[in-house]
Amino acid sequence: MLGPDDDTKKSPLKKLDQCRFEENSVSYMNGSLDLHRIENPSHSDGAVSLHLYIPPYDACHAFDERSGKKTKCQVTFFTKYGVKVDYNGSKNGNLVNYGDTVVNRWPMTKD
Repeated sequence: MLGPDDDTKKSPLKKLDQCRFEENSVSYMNGSLDLHRIENPSHSDGAVSLHLYIPPYDACHAFDERSGKKTKCQVTFFTKYGVKVDYNGSKNGNLVNYGDTVVNRWPMTKD
C-alpha cells in the first residue's frame, strides 16, 4: 500500500506495506485511504487483475509515485447491465444498440 504524506505537499510516495499474491489468489481491501498499486514483477509472463468497487464510483485519483502529484481520473465501464457502453464522443455513457437488444440510459427510468 502506498500513502502520500499529505494532500497538499508534493513529495514521493512512501511504501507502507507490501503483499505478494500467487496465481488465482484473492485480496480484499477496506479502509479510509485504500490507495494501492498493482504490478506484475515478470517482464515476460502476463497477468490479469480484476477490481470490483462496491458501491461503484465515477471518479478516482491517480498518484505519480515520484512526485506525489494527484490527478483526478474519470472511471468508465466496458458494459452496463451486460451491454457494451459506447463512449465514442459521448460523456454520458450512451449504450450501444445491438439490434433487438433492449438498451437503456443510466440512470434507468421507469416508463
